[in-house]
Amino acid sequence: MFDKLFLSKLQKKYNYDEKTLKALARTIPNIITYFGEDLEDIILEAIYNCQIIPCNSHQTISKIEKESKLTKNINYIGIDNFEIKKNECAYLSNIEVSYNEFTNTFNIDKISRIIATSHTYNYDSPKGLEVLTYALCKLVKSYKNEYTIEENKLIKRSGISTEINRIIKDKEDIYLETIEEKFKGLEEGLTIFDTEQIVSLILDAPYKCYDYDSIHVVAQILKDKFELPEISYYEINADIEKFTKLCNDKADLLSTNCDECLQLEHEMFISEDREEKDELAYRINRKLSTDIYNILISIYQKKEKDTIKI
Repeated sequence: MFDKLFLSKLQKKYNYDEKTLKALARTIPNIITYFGEDLEDIILEAIYNCQIIPCNSHQTISKIEKESKLTKNINYIGIDNFEIKKNECAYLSNIEVSYNEFTNTFNIDKISRIIATSHTYNYDSPKGLEVLTYALCKLVKSYKNEYTIEENKLIKRSGISTEINRIIKDKEDIYLETIEEKFKGLEEGLTIFDTEQIVSLILDAPYKCYDYDSIHVVAQILKDKFELPEISYYEINADIEKFTKLCNDKADLLSTNCDECLQLEHEMFISEDREEKDELAYRINRKLSTDIYNILISIYQKKEKDTIKI
């Protein structure tokens, strides 16, 4: 149960300053309200087991990442140097994996988690609250079954997205090779949309996140226009199969198209040529209004036919 006692436990465990505690006192109740009280236990457990580090003026998120030996693992296959909110905040996690020669199996020995937020954002400001809320959403959606091992494969989950890595043992060293990623772009859109809604609750006023509008639009249609809040339940409870079923077997196709939009939007962001930017914007709008529109119509028909209960 979230109350002053929970905040006291956090302060005792991590020695948070007053600004961080005040921000958490505003943020956590609204995260619970938004996602639902039936998910309160897992939300609080995730927050209790992840330290929040507001960087000071001498720190950067990349420095914290390097010192902690933690990784964001949000690079997309096929998208060079692509990192989301890299200068604002990051949910960082990593694991220790060992090899058992007797059973010929890999085992997860330890999971480490932190949230790092840039010193350029004050938690008293709307943008500061957005940065913190975004990172907390990433944490909460990743916490349950974040890492699993199946034979020689390590599967990392965040919401409905998965990253499958081959575990390679070279003498005494163990390293990973990414072989497949699914739903990364779509999950990012869902998290941006969730962040926007939660910050609106905190401020008691409409709030807009200005990140990757194309995938944000898709997320808004799914969660708001189609009234499918159960997607959040599936994200937090690691139930990707139910999400796929909810999408009328169009989930993979929707994911592919969202990743393509994200690629185009990223190219548009880094381009310095006005004509190229306009062309990329046209291609994004075209994909949204044709391919993705038709997929969403199919999902909406599925919603009308089925009554989904949690």
